[in-house]
This record gives sequence, C-alpha cells and structure tokens, in this order.
Amino acid sequence: MPFLAPAALPAVYMLISTALCPQHAPTSLSFTSGEKKPVIEHNRSTRDLKAERGNNNALINAEFPITNGLTRGKISARYEMSFSYQEVTPGKFCFWTEKVSVKMDYTPVVFIASDYPAGSCRYKDTIAHEMRHVRMDRDTLAEYIPRIKQVSLEAARGTNAPAPPGKKAIEGQKSIALARFKKAFDSIMNQLNADRKIRQQSIDTRAEYLRTTHACAR
Repeated sequence: MPFLAPAALPAVYMLISTALCPQHAPTSLSFTSGEKKPVIEHNRSTRDLKAERGNNNALINAEFPITNGLTRGKISARYEMSFSYQEVTPGKFCFWTEKVSVKMDYTPVVFIASDYPAGSCRYKDTIAHEMRHVRMDRDTLAEYIPRIKQVSLEAARGTNAPAPPGKKAIEGQKSIALARFKKAFDSIMNQLNADRKIRQQSIDTRAEYLRTTHACAR
C-alpha cells in the first residue's frame, strides 16, 4: 500500500511602507497549521490502484501484485512576506521584513479497493493499514513544525538591509529577500518530504504485506 506525497508551495507577498526605521520591531512570524479528516475513496479496483502506485518497489510489487489500498497525503504550504522601508538619508533607504506568515495544511486521501465491500474483513484490515500512513504523516509534520517555524523566522530576519542605494533598489531588495526565504523554506520542506518517504516505507514492509495477505479468509 504505497504512499504518495505531493506538496504545493505557492507564495504571495506584498510591500508595506512604514516609518519605523532605524529602530523597528523585530520581524514577526505568524504560523498556522491544520489538517483535514481523511477522505475515504472506495470507487477504484485493485487494478486501478496498482496502476496508480507505480513500480516504486519492484521486488515487493512482484511478490505482492494486488494493491488493496493506497494513501495519498498532501502537505501544502503558503507563505506571505510583508516588507517595510524608510529613507534614512537622501536617496538611501532602510529595508526590512516586517512579518512573514506561513500557513500549512495536511489533506489525506485513503483509497480502498472497490473489490472489497465496505465492512468486510479485507476492507477493515486495509483501512487499518492505510490509517497507519495517515498517523505517520501527522506525527512527522508535528515533529517538523517547530523547525519550520525557526527556519522561517531566521530566513525572514536575515533579509534585513540597512541602506540600499536608492529607492529603485527596494524592488531588488524584495527579490533578494524572497529568494533567500524561498531557498530556506524549500530546503526544510524537502527534508520533511524525504523523511516522510523513509518513515512511510517503514510501514510497507514485506512482513506487513504477508500479514495483510493472510489476515482474512479468501
């Protein structure tokens, strides 16, 4: 029962001009996270699910060709940065990131093969297995959230610049700030997804597949 983990990371930003420079409040972070209840899909056959899972583990797939279930977990992240600047000397401006807002969501979809009637032994055993994937995702995300917060705040604060030469440089400074933040944010998200993959594979073992194969009478 393989696990698929796409992630979407759109970014939105805006420019705010205030008069807080040179003594301004530290860059702040607003972080929210949420998760949706698993959506249970029961309209695809074992053949459909086998085609969707691909061939990510050829040896396991060869020994266990029937795909009873599949879990697709999506972690989406959206961030918004607010920038401020002020002219400190004629033609020179102070620029800083005022605030970064990050919102993350987790949406799991569990597919149970339509070959097995709802409430049957195979249906119940398969959904129990797939929910292990969902719990693993939730636990991994919860573990990473403090790190994501720290990385986000450090990256945003690292974009502050004392005096870009001229107002036209503000736009360039925005691009630099966004690129710096994106690099740091993408890095921690890549670490999260790589860790998710390893942890999910620890569920889909040969021993577990043998157990599920013999869990219900044929």
